Amino acid sequence: ALISVLAFHSCHSRESGNPVNVIPVKTGILSVSQQSPDKKIGNGVIISVVAVGFFIIFIFNIQPARANQKTLDAIRALMSDPVAGIPITKEALEFTSPHIDDIRSDIGRTVSQSLNSSWQKIGKDKSNELLTLVTDNLEKNLILHPLDIRNQLTLAQMYQLGAIINNNGMYLTKAETVLEDALTKSPKRQQIIYSLSGVKMQINKSAEAIKMLEQAIADNPRIGETYWRLAYAYKMSGQEQKVTEVVKMARENNVKFSEQEQGILNQFVLVSNTANNLKKK
Repeated sequence: ALISVLAFHSCHSRESGNPVNVIPVKTGILSVSQQSPDKKIGNGVIISVVAVGFFIIFIFNIQPARANQKTLDAIRALMSDPVAGIPITKEALEFTSPHIDDIRSDIGRTVSQSLNSSWQKIGKDKSNELLTLVTDNLEKNLILHPLDIRNQLTLAQMYQLGAIINNNGMYLTKAETVLEDALTKSPKRQQIIYSLSGVKMQINKSAEAIKMLEQAIADNPRIGETYWRLAYAYKMSGQEQKVTEVVKMARENNVKFSEQEQGILNQFVLVSNTANNLKKK
């Protein structure tokens, strides 16, 4: 504003031929030094910045690394000696981490595998201690991630182990409930259908299991595993004549079986043919 005033006076004076008399005009403009006095950063600010930086590093780097190590230690211990691994597993599951859901899932899968082959060796009490520890934590994961069916699949496996270890059908009912909920979220996922149909066979709901497997073939007729599972369901429900029909249907649909799947089917056919021949006699 001051420059504009001075320029106006200068031009006006030249035009008039009169000497220029510039009168200093005070404005509200301050110099840079007046506007931003030199101030030193206080120690408190520096300490705060450092503290925040360390907190971020701790949360996103150090703590996850510690959590990963504790999880790895627990998995190694469980695979080596499930009983000795119990306290290490508890420590990992109690560790504060933003990734506690992943820790629960990883340990849950490990226990479901190791306990399946070792529960008789380690005994009923310790097996149930591991069973309770894992199922409680997987149930927490269901609350945290209700749409993640991986937790439901592992939890159902643990419930089925509970049924075997304790000879208690209550665990199978729990497994059925969890898997039925998973199926509503992913209706055509074979892994859920196979697990749920297997549970239903164990609790005398073979008709429901057969219906599920028949629908699975209708949805995707090229998956060999569905056929031998259906053949098994027919066999276990006393419908041996249906086993050969399943094999015939698989051939008509040009299903390619693995060597293992073909062996299973051949065994079912042999048993069903034998049963049918005995009935005719």
